[in-house]
Amino acid sequence: MFLPIKAIVFFGFPDYPVNFFRAQGGIFHIVLCIAYFFAAKKPINNYLMVKFSYIAKFIAFIFLSLYYFIEDHILLVLLSGIADLGMGIIIFVLSKNISVKHNK
Repeated sequence: MFLPIKAIVFFGFPDYPVNFFRAQGGIFHIVLCIAYFFAAKKPINNYLMVKFSYIAKFIAFIFLSLYYFIEDHILLVLLSGIADLGMGIIIFVLSKNISVKHNK
């Protein structure tokens, strides 16, 4: 969101002088962080937010992987997808404990 254009080009993205989409993507991630915060604060009480968190990570992995393999081979996009998959798996596995407690 705040990176200069030269830094974005360094990470493999094309030079794009308009700031709107970078800012929009940055704000979107801040909104997701707030949702993740509420999910982590009281996971048993916010089980649907926990579920939302791992579903969001799996969707991000699918989108980023497809973008990398179909549209543009930007290494940072692929690495971000792999990181999202890892986080999604961790949240999913840990949420199984929460699910049992939530259903009691």
